[in-house]
Amino acid sequence: MSQTMTIRRIQIKFQSSVFTAVALRQKDINIKVREELGHLLLVDAKDCSEMFLLASLFQHAMCTHDIIYFAREDESSCDLLVFNGAITPINQKDIKHLKIAIKYTQPGTYTIPLIDSHDESIWMTWQH
Repeated sequence: MSQTMTIRRIQIKFQSSVFTAVALRQKDINIKVREELGHLLLVDAKDCSEMFLLASLFQHAMCTHDIIYFAREDESSCDLLVFNGAITPINQKDIKHLKIAIKYTQPGTYTIPLIDSHDESIWMTWQH
């Protein structure tokens, strides 16, 4: 049986749009996102299990159209948002509202399956 992870998922309404988002703190999942030289984004995962967790979250974002928000812990890191821009177009103003709403919205729990092998069948569902 594959492993699962329980995440906090919230539903937010901005004007006429409804978004679902998953908010995670980078420290809790052992990753660190840094900006280098103003145009490079480094995602540092602690070990292989964290890489599989990131892959699981990316797959979750692709299948459910959720916005995955990795909140930074300190000023040396930066926030990271993962979303499908074609399905869920958001702008800078929406991001600001999302960050505020995460603090004041009661999350529900949602369980996602964790990828634990190099299964490449996901790429068969992707189309141009």
